[in-house]
Amino acid sequence: TAPGSEPADSQADSVSLMIKSWEETQKFIASQDADLIVVDFWSTSCVPCLREFPHLVELYEKYHDRGVQCISVSCDYEGIADMPPESLVPAVLAFLRKQRATFPNILLSTPSDDFYDAFDLGSIPAVAVYARGGKLLKRFDNDEAESEEDSFTYEKDVIPFVERQLMQRNPATQ
Repeated sequence: TAPGSEPADSQADSVSLMIKSWEETQKFIASQDADLIVVDFWSTSCVPCLREFPHLVELYEKYHDRGVQCISVSCDYEGIADMPPESLVPAVLAFLRKQRATFPNILLSTPSDDFYDAFDLGSIPAVAVYARGGKLLKRFDNDEAESEEDSFTYEKDVIPFVERQLMQRNPATQ
């Protein structure tokens, strides 16, 4: 084994995936003991989602000890009867392990189109930032984006927003 590979393997092993409805997911978000909760809505078939996902992991690693929780919510389930959420777990979990996503990961059991309607979302990728108790502070999506240049990214949108929120909440720790 290469030096340093053991921690990486144990980190990948500590990645887990829960199956929850959108209603259960909202309760889970509200129950988090964190000042800010960053929720990334993605799927394994969404190329922009997969491209941005490593930045969610970086955000978690950088800000978790400052009261930021990250949650990933996979929207892979489309409501197809012979492809229940359970059948999607291996592919979703493989991606999450590769990314070392050790924060809470959820696979929605609510079909993706039903979730998009409930969340008034055109499509993924989307990131929502919540305050403690589940109050939505800001949602980043590409519903109004006219080109790829208009698309949100962690680097230019999400991380600066999180940093501003942290500064407003606790200016002494900056």
